Amino acid sequence: MDALVEFETNGKAHVPYRDAKLTHLLKPCLAGDAKCMLIVTLNTQRACLEASLRSLRLASKASVIALGQAKKNATLRGGIRTAI
Repeated sequence: MDALVEFETNGKAHVPYRDAKLTHLLKPCLAGDAKCMLIVTLNTQRACLEASLRSLRLASKASVIALGQAKKNATLRGGIRTAI
């Protein structure tokens, strides 16, 4: 996710999607041809404070990522099933 944020803020020419498993799996959704939504849930228990803060930091970083116009991609479903 950090690579995507850096790409958006600094205009890098290449996003290394393969550097992280999550980013690699989500590449079809994050590459600009799709719509996506990030839902962050938080636990209010004191024991979960660090995890909640990490979730909020991730959401803050993700909020600067701008996706382009969504395009219909009929082959996407099969590609995600193969990746999973």
